[in-house]
Formats: sequence, structure tokens, C-alpha cells
Amino acid sequence: MPNLKLTVAYDGGNYLGWQKTQEGPSIEESLQRVLEQILQQPLPLQAASRTDAGVHAFGQVVNCLPESLRSTPERLRISLNSLLPEDIRILDVELAHDSFHPTLDCKEKEYHYWICNSAVQLPQHRFYSWHVHTPLDLIAMDRAAEQLAGTHDFAAFCNAIQETEYENTIRTVHAIELIRHPLVHVHHPHPFLGERDGCNAQIHEEAIAEALLPTREAGQCVRRSLPEKGRGGEHVPLQRLQIIVKGSNFLYRMVRNLAGTLVDIGRGKLALDTLEPLLTHGKRAEAGITAPAHGLTLFRVYY
Repeated sequence: MPNLKLTVAYDGGNYLGWQKTQEGPSIEESLQRVLEQILQQPLPLQAASRTDAGVHAFGQVVNCLPESLRSTPERLRISLNSLLPEDIRILDVELAHDSFHPTLDCKEKEYHYWICNSAVQLPQHRFYSWHVHTPLDLIAMDRAAEQLAGTHDFAAFCNAIQETEYENTIRTVHAIELIRHPLVHVHHPHPFLGERDGCNAQIHEEAIAEALLPTREAGQCVRRSLPEKGRGGEHVPLQRLQIIVKGSNFLYRMVRNLAGTLVDIGRGKLALDTLEPLLTHGKRAEAGITAPAHGLTLFRVYY
């Protein structure tokens, strides 16, 4: 009996999470239906992470155990992508060893949380990053990230979920990293352009393209060269933050609660000295807010 390992990417905006539910569409249901249509047999699925409603994935890992496989893994990948909705894609199909389990064999999961910290958010980002209008103290957020990494009791960062009780709420966060993406100035052309100003629209598009494609050199985010302010225009600062969280096991909504707590510290709503008691005997109501689901992506699962 082959053990199929699938690497799956999806836009979670139209789904109520990975797990099947009677409340509405799920990633699991959509994928299982197409797999069973192709392989003509019942196929329960197991996933590395049960992502919440609205959460995205670049590297979700799923397995199933068909009785037989008549096509190659590559042909199966092509068939799946031809039948799945456009917001779900199979990046890879491979034959895993017989005992492989996407959850039990996982050594680390890497999540990325995106924040737009500016007065204006580019519309291209609105479904994939949390728009935080107020200025953030990034130095305080860095210090908080250092304190949150490690082995702690994360009960204050776990939302209640029906019919689920953890044996304990002690977890290990291997790393939390905040990456500043370039501070980009996008030129807004004057609404009444003459012939001499016809290039402003092109400058505007090029500036947006720069904002969408930040670059890093030697592990550091760097600024790109940007157009100077044109006649009759204005500069709008755009800054994006990427919070990378790595760990082997997380509590329910823990990553989103970590992101929300970091933002509340950056906004001055929580003080840094509240973290130590939160990580020993804190309660959920004492930590930061739960960050919106659409800013979170399951980036990679390590084995």
C-alpha cells in the first residue's frame, strides 16, 4: 500500500480551515473529493497542520494511503491540479516510507505573519496582511520576540476550543524573527496630468512593483532606489513587517496570539514587563489580541 505525501499550497480566504466541517467548505474536503475521484477509492487524509479559517499555506503536508497507484506521482500531481479549485494547488507528490505521518514525524513548523504598518495598504496585500495603521515600536517588539522564544507555559496564548483539552500548555518556540521590509515611497500622480507628466503613471506602477518585491542582501533587508517626488504628487510611506515563528508544536491559535501580542507591545498597549508573568501563570485575557487569520501563512513543515 503506497504512502502518498503531498505538498499543498492554498489561499484560505474561501475556506473554513483545513478540517472538514458541516459549516461550510474546507481544504480537506476539496482535496479529498478530487483525490477520490481520480483514484476511485475512499481516501482519509492526514495533515501536518489544521489551519484555521482564512489561514493560507505555502507548504502544508498531507498524506493518504491508497490501495494501489496506477499512475506516477507526477501524473497524479498534474491530474489533481487540473481538477482542484484555482485557490488550491499541489506543489509536489512523492512516495513516502510506509510509516510516514505528516503530524507525528514533524520536527518543526514555520509560520509567517504579515503586517502592513502604514496609513495606506496596497490593495494587492489586503487579503494577505493585517493592516495596522498606528506606528509600532519595532525595538520593543524585537525585545518581546526574544522573551517569547524558548520553552514556556503558553496558556495565555491559547484560545479556548470546544471538546479539546491539552495535557499541558508548555510549548517550545524555536525562534521568532521580525523582518522589516523596505520603507517604500509610492508616488501618487496628480489627478490632472498633462502630456509632460504622462510618465507619472509608469513611475507609480514601478514603485508599486518595488513595494511588492522586497530584496535582501547578505541576510539583510535593503532599500531599493525609488523615484523622486514628481510635480503635483505626494509620498506615501509603506512598510511591511514579516513575523517568522518556528516551533514543533503549537496551541490553538497560538501563532496568531503571539503576533497580536507583539503588535500590542509595539502600539504601547502592553508593557514588556508583562511578558514574564504571562509566560508563567498568565490568562488569555491578559495577553494581546488574536491577530486576524488572513495575515497568517503556514510556510513550511520540516521533517
